[in-house]
Amino acid sequence: MAVQVQAESAGIMDSRVATEGVSAAASLAPALLPASLCGQLSRVAASGVPVLLEGESGSGKDLAARYLHFRSGAAGPFLKLHAPALAAGQGSWFGLGGGTLYLDQIGELAPAWQAELLRWLQEPEAGRERPRLVAATPQELAGQAAAGQFRRDLLYRLNVVTLRLAPLRQRRAELPRLVALFLEQYNRAHGRAVPPPPAAVWRAWEGYAWPGNLRELENLVQRYVILESADALTTGLAARPAGWAPDGSLSLKQITRRAERQLERELIGQALAASRGNRKRAAGLLRISYRALLYKLKDADLAPPLAPAAARSEDQLQGGRV
Repeated sequence: MAVQVQAESAGIMDSRVATEGVSAAASLAPALLPASLCGQLSRVAASGVPVLLEGESGSGKDLAARYLHFRSGAAGPFLKLHAPALAAGQGSWFGLGGGTLYLDQIGELAPAWQAELLRWLQEPEAGRERPRLVAATPQELAGQAAAGQFRRDLLYRLNVVTLRLAPLRQRRAELPRLVALFLEQYNRAHGRAVPPPPAAVWRAWEGYAWPGNLRELENLVQRYVILESADALTTGLAARPAGWAPDGSLSLKQITRRAERQLERELIGQALAASRGNRKRAAGLLRISYRALLYKLKDADLAPPLAPAAARSEDQLQGGRV
């Protein structure tokens, strides 16, 4: 039986897995994934129960699945299958004896395969060791089930333990450590000694949503090492509005509004810089009222309030009107 196994790009994890096997996850997972998640994976590893991994693309679900397999001590293989590539009528593909069966993109599994997977979970074969099932999805599977896009009965079989991987935008405090890790790895791989990113890069990253998560950060650092240019770490970031997510969690209206707010913040900042902090002149440059500017400054949290004396001085310039 021919089953398509998903090809993976050659990042640090992928290259090491190719040469070292799943054991590479033993050192990579604690370095790249949150400590709390690694602790949860370690606690559930020996149980053998199905595990559902939910997280955006690039957040580390593959690495988490491999780490779970490693921590379980299972003697069997680790087999990854791309669920959308499976076609009904291929025959039994559950013949794996022991180990871990990892189904990626489980939310896109065809209805016929959902039924077959459910039967397999409900009807264990006597005297035959079965692999542990680990499933992954970038969406919330419960939401898909509520919308009629995924079988509820299968969901309840899969989510004995559900672990959610945080997106990189919720792990901003870890960025320096992750950048240092990728930088060290790629400097070694390419025989370079590229220094840490300059301060301007970190400023450019403030508020960036990291839609590609760990994978995006890794690719940026690799490009930075190869090109030896800090521009490689920021080029193209402005084209993506802060807060944009690739999993459909934001509507077009929400994305547009966030982009507008980001542009508005930048224009107000430029006007304040051009007027040397004089809000009356900045309002004139922006062609809005002084009062509207005060509201926007407060709403965008762009600048601290002026001291009372300075505020009175500006108010006097406005003829006492605010």
